[in-house]
Formats: sequence, structure tokens, C-alpha cells
Amino acid sequence: MIFLVALFFLALGVLGVDVPILLDGALVDATATDDSYNTGGTITVNGWTVNVPKNMLVTFPAAFVPWKEFVANKSAVLGFEVNVSKIHHHPRERRSL
Repeated sequence: MIFLVALFFLALGVLGVDVPILLDGALVDATATDDSYNTGGTITVNGWTVNVPKNMLVTFPAAFVPWKEFVANKSAVLGFEVNVSKIHHHPRERRSL
């Protein structure tokens, strides 16, 4: 009986776990929602469309570029391999360094 109760609470913990998004592939399209500086938009990679939140920075090896500027120059990188990843951390969770 104790085993079943422990299994029940374990199942509740598993159902509440955030799953990260990891998407690799060729960049098909990128759009901006509007023309404000910190706009969001969408990115399409291998047919998968993902919403991009506001205030997103695109990371390159030597620079961080606002989403709006990346979309304006997307023709230079269409077809290149990109990595879309997001690991959600609970806002109340504190991390120590």
C-alpha cells in the first residue's frame, strides 16, 4: 500500500515537470510582430513554427542581436542551421552561483 501512495506522488511530480524545447534544423522563415524595437514574432525551422516572445535576443558567436534586426536581415541566413531552445525556470525559483 505504501508503494502505491509513493507511486501516486511520484506521478504527480512527473506531470508537473517543464519540458525544454530543443529544435535544430534549417531556418525557413522569421517574422516580427510589429516594428517596435523589442518586438517578438515567429520563427519557422523545418516546418515547425515557434512563437518568439518580446525582448528576445538572437545569440551569435560574437554578438547579441535584437529580434527585429535579425528578421530584417534574415535573407542572409535562410537555409542555415539554427538551434531554437528554451528551458523554462519557474519565476520563484532562486539559483545560487
